[in-house]
Amino acid sequence: MKSYLSLIPISAKVRRRQNVMTLLCIVFAVFLVTAVFSMADMGVKMEQTRLLEKHGSLTLQDLLNNTMAQTLFLAAAVLFVLILTAAVLMISSSINSNVAQRTKFFGMMRCLGMSRQQIIRFVRLEALNWCKTAIPVGVALGIVVTWYLCAALRFIVGEEFSNIPLFGISMAGIISGIVVGIVTVLLAAGAPAKRAAKVSPVTAVSGNSQSEGNAHRTVNTHLFKVETALGIHHALSATKNLLLMTGSFALALFYSWVFLYIIVNSISMSVSSRIRSYGAMRAVGMDGHQITKMIAAEAFTYALSGGIVGCAVGLLIYKLLYDILIIAHFSYAVWSLPATLLLIILM
Repeated sequence: MKSYLSLIPISAKVRRRQNVMTLLCIVFAVFLVTAVFSMADMGVKMEQTRLLEKHGSLTLQDLLNNTMAQTLFLAAAVLFVLILTAAVLMISSSINSNVAQRTKFFGMMRCLGMSRQQIIRFVRLEALNWCKTAIPVGVALGIVVTWYLCAALRFIVGEEFSNIPLFGISMAGIISGIVVGIVTVLLAAGAPAKRAAKVSPVTAVSGNSQSEGNAHRTVNTHLFKVETALGIHHALSATKNLLLMTGSFALALFYSWVFLYIIVNSISMSVSSRIRSYGAMRAVGMDGHQITKMIAAEAFTYALSGGIVGCAVGLLIYKLLYDILIIAHFSYAVWSLPATLLLIILM
């Protein structure tokens, strides 16, 4: 087949709604990397300005030896690896689902003469085709969020962040976002592409992509009820999917601890920037217990405002994903507000 690649833009238009999840994953990864490296770049420029004002001159060695610059570079590198890993898992899972839904399509292509290598190339190029939309959107979001965070640090926190640039464009952030978008898509598309290529034409045309070797395996119902045993069996029978989901949940838990550390560190920085104010309050008669209560009230305000905004945004995304992944395939499903879960999160 000489013109099989011309099917890529056609497939993208036909399956626009089904591809939304994959596009969102790519946008999210590019956005995070762009924002992280842009903020690190703005922090380095801020420190560079501070050192110039203090010493009058600045060499590259002085900047590399600076503790804050080293911390920013290290934090950006660690977050880069974490985001890259999470992005590969998310995008790979989404592409796997996309490939599984088009078993008949790939079977027909095999019947018409497309080789396994052509199938692999088709899936990879199709994934790269999504980058044309997702990468610019992710980069733009990363730049806008960077501007917002820089403005918040400069005008709300002040003190040490009074020299942070506003409305700066970081080429390091933009290039990092673009590179991560392309690399993660290529890495994530590898396994789904090979999976699509391995499906035989006969199996694909029948619409059954599951291996026949698993059909004879019985479900153990001695310990659990039938429905519970079937759920466990389905999870354990697909080894690759089990590893993918296990990695995703493990990363989610790990990220929760990372974000907890970031929150604690941010509050510590906020407290450190107002040491003189606290000293003045102690001088006019405020004791240590009152200072502690004041800082706790400040942290509670951050938590409450962040929780409300986070839950609102999370509910919107949850509703969108529910419509795309559940209602689109199961018309009888009904979305409901997870009130209990929201209360647990806010508490």
